Amino acid sequence: MENHNDLGKYVRQVQSGDVSSYEQIVKRLQASAFSQAFSILGDSYLAEDAVQDAFVEAYRKLSSLRSPEAFITWFRRIVFTACSRMRRRMSVRTTSVKEAETIADPAESPTERLERKEREHTVHLAVQSLPDNLRMVTALYYIGGIDQRSIADYLDLSETTVKKRLFDARKKLKEGITNMAKIISDGKIPAEEVSARVIAELVSRPQPLLIKNHPIRQISILNNG
Repeated sequence: MENHNDLGKYVRQVQSGDVSSYEQIVKRLQASAFSQAFSILGDSYLAEDAVQDAFVEAYRKLSSLRSPEAFITWFRRIVFTACSRMRRRMSVRTTSVKEAETIADPAESPTERLERKEREHTVHLAVQSLPDNLRMVTALYYIGGIDQRSIADYLDLSETTVKKRLFDARKKLKEGITNMAKIISDGKIPAEEVSARVIAELVSRPQPLLIKNHPIRQISILNNG
């Protein structure tokens, strides 16, 4: 995983109107954000949706961020808020079996979908069983496959603290912890699809067209010229 040291640079570029730089931010943080969201929601599809919402929300509010170097901490709170909204929506909405089939990935058979849900439920329960100070580190490392230095950056911790928390988590979870990176979607983190979805969502909105260097705006100018 790429380090986060240059995120401040990309944030400044986006704040100056360079939308393409936002895609670089998404790519660097999507696995971390997905792991965070999954540890809260326990469902890979809901986690993807929450992460996409969080990235779009962060883009919309980016002009209010005074310190670009504080982006990760700021964004982590946005992800948590997006997950909280998702949980509230799910708690007040009862989805029928027919609606659930519509929402589900059409590439999955009912048996595959059930197996995936069972795997995810098992992992989610394991993560949720951990104390608060161990939960996020465990999700990032074992679900997201994120290296310890990047976890330290994302959570604003020292690498020593990350190593200690992972050691403590392994002791508590004992068997099966080393397979957590593979158990979600057969080891494939859906977060790799988030970047394209986020940029497509931003491009579909009118706000980016107000940005001088936005590629869609340039096309519009050429077509109208």
